[in-house]
Amino acid sequence: MDIGEKIKQLRTEKDMTLEELGNIVGVGKSTVRKWECGMIANMRRDKIAKIAGALGVTPAYLMGWEEIEVSPEVEAMPRDVVTEEIMDVLHGLSDAERDMALSYVRFLAGSSK
Repeated sequence: MDIGEKIKQLRTEKDMTLEELGNIVGVGKSTVRKWECGMIANMRRDKIAKIAGALGVTPAYLMGWEEIEVSPEVEAMPRDVVTEEIMDVLHGLSDAERDMALSYVRFLAGSSK
Protein backbone atom coordinates (compact mmCIF):
# COMPACT_ATOMS: atom_id res chain seq x y z
CA MET A 1 0.00 0.00 0.00
CA ASP A 2 1.49 3.36 -1.00
CA ILE A 3 1.35 6.59 0.98
CA GLY A 4 -1.74 7.88 -0.85
CA GLU A 5 -3.68 4.70 -0.18
CA LYS A 6 -2.66 4.82 3.50
CA ILE A 7 -3.78 8.43 3.80
CA LYS A 8 -7.15 7.65 2.23
CA GLN A 9 -7.70 4.53 4.32
CA LEU A 10 -6.81 6.24 7.60
CA ARG A 11 -8.81 9.36 6.74
CA THR A 12 -11.94 7.37 5.92
CA GLU A 13 -11.52 5.17 9.01
CA LYS A 14 -11.58 8.36 11.07
CA ASP A 15 -14.65 9.64 9.16
CA MET A 16 -12.61 12.66 8.13
CA THR A 17 -13.40 14.53 4.92
CA LEU A 18 -10.81 15.68 2.40
CA GLU A 19 -11.53 19.22 3.50
CA GLU A 20 -11.09 18.46 7.21
CA LEU A 21 -7.70 16.85 6.65
CA GLY A 22 -6.70 19.67 4.32
CA ASN A 23 -7.60 22.26 6.96
CA ILE A 24 -5.47 20.50 9.56
CA VAL A 25 -2.51 20.22 7.21
CA GLY A 26 -2.93 23.69 5.70
CA VAL A 27 -3.82 22.72 2.12
CA GLY A 28 -6.98 22.54 0.04
CA LYS A 29 -9.09 19.41 -0.34
CA SER A 30 -7.97 19.10 -3.97
CA THR A 31 -4.36 18.73 -2.78
CA VAL A 32 -5.38 15.98 -0.35
CA ARG A 33 -7.25 14.24 -3.18
CA LYS A 34 -4.13 14.48 -5.37
CA TRP A 35 -1.99 12.95 -2.60
CA GLU A 36 -4.46 10.11 -2.21
CA CYS A 37 -4.59 9.45 -5.97
CA GLY A 38 -0.81 9.61 -6.34
CA MET A 39 -0.90 12.70 -8.56
CA ILE A 40 1.57 14.43 -6.23
CA ALA A 41 4.48 12.11 -5.62
CA ASN A 42 6.89 14.36 -3.73
CA MET A 43 5.31 15.52 -0.50
CA ARG A 44 7.08 17.96 1.79
CA ARG A 45 8.31 16.54 5.09
CA ASP A 46 6.37 19.06 7.14
CA LYS A 47 3.14 18.05 5.36
CA ILE A 48 3.84 14.35 5.94
CA ALA A 49 4.37 15.06 9.65
CA LYS A 50 1.11 17.04 9.88
CA ILE A 51 -0.84 14.34 8.04
CA ALA A 52 0.60 11.66 10.30
CA GLY A 53 -0.31 13.62 13.41
CA ALA A 54 -3.85 14.26 12.17
CA LEU A 55 -4.33 10.58 11.33
CA GLY A 56 -2.74 9.27 14.53
CA VAL A 57 0.22 7.49 12.96
CA THR A 58 3.92 8.16 12.60
CA PRO A 59 5.47 9.67 9.48
CA ALA A 60 7.51 6.45 9.22
CA TYR A 61 4.30 4.42 8.97
CA LEU A 62 2.95 6.65 6.19
CA MET A 63 6.23 6.35 4.30
CA GLY A 64 6.16 2.56 4.59
CA TRP A 65 9.26 2.41 6.79
CA GLU A 66 7.44 0.71 9.68
CA GLU A 67 4.33 -1.33 10.21
CA ILE A 68 1.92 -0.91 13.09
CA GLU A 69 2.58 -3.89 15.31
CA VAL A 70 2.85 -4.67 18.97
CA SER A 71 5.72 -7.03 19.67
CA PRO A 72 4.98 -10.36 21.38
CA GLU A 73 7.23 -9.26 24.26
CA VAL A 74 5.06 -6.22 24.93
CA GLU A 75 1.85 -8.25 24.57
CA ALA A 76 3.11 -10.68 27.23
CA MET A 77 4.10 -8.00 29.75
CA PRO A 78 1.87 -7.31 32.73
CA ARG A 79 0.00 -4.05 32.27
CA ASP A 80 1.88 -2.20 35.03
CA VAL A 81 5.25 -3.08 33.44
CA VAL A 82 4.04 -1.82 30.05
CA THR A 83 2.72 1.38 31.64
CA GLU A 84 6.03 1.94 33.42
CA GLU A 85 8.02 1.37 30.23
CA ILE A 86 5.77 3.72 28.24
CA MET A 87 6.11 6.41 30.90
CA ASP A 88 9.92 6.10 30.82
CA VAL A 89 9.93 6.53 27.05
CA LEU A 90 7.48 9.45 27.10
CA HIS A 91 9.51 11.20 29.77
CA GLY A 92 12.48 11.58 27.42
CA LEU A 93 10.50 13.11 24.55
CA SER A 94 9.84 16.73 23.63
CA ASP A 95 6.27 18.01 23.92
CA ALA A 96 5.69 17.61 20.16
CA GLU A 97 7.15 14.09 20.16
CA ARG A 98 5.05 13.18 23.21
CA ASP A 99 1.87 14.40 21.49
CA MET A 100 2.70 12.35 18.39
CA ALA A 101 3.48 9.26 20.49
CA LEU A 102 0.19 9.59 22.37
CA SER A 103 -1.70 9.98 19.10
CA TYR A 104 -0.01 6.85 17.84
CA VAL A 105 -0.90 4.87 20.98
CA ARG A 106 -4.51 6.06 20.79
CA PHE A 107 -4.63 4.97 17.15
CA LEU A 108 -3.31 1.54 18.05
CA ALA A 109 -5.93 1.25 20.79
CA GLY A 110 -8.71 2.27 18.39
CA SER A 111 -9.59 5.32 20.48
CA SER A 112 -10.93 8.52 18.97
CA LYS A 113 -9.75 10.85 21.76
